Amino acid sequence: MNVDASVNTALATLLQNEEADIPGLVDLYAKIDRMRILSSAKVVDIAERFAQKIVDTYSEPNKSFVELRGMINSSSVNLMREFSTACREEFETLRTV
Repeated sequence: MNVDASVNTALATLLQNEEADIPGLVDLYAKIDRMRILSSAKVVDIAERFAQKIVDTYSEPNKSFVELRGMINSSSVNLMREFSTACREEFETLRTV
């Protein structure tokens, strides 16, 4: 399951315009639902919060290049950091069992 591709598509769309990528969001939420089968509650919770952040960002004004540069420099554009860290920790736990 490739959550990264869905997230990257949703992020690119939301930063470039205010019109939501409905098919992309549906795909993202479908992947989160599939995660419920295999992933821990912690990983699913982080994925849900992160998807909600994507949805909330659609209601914000478009970002200028200067604003995007500031977001990149402050790492605030890296919404997947918490999710990827939780996934890595879960993977390491399963690997050592």
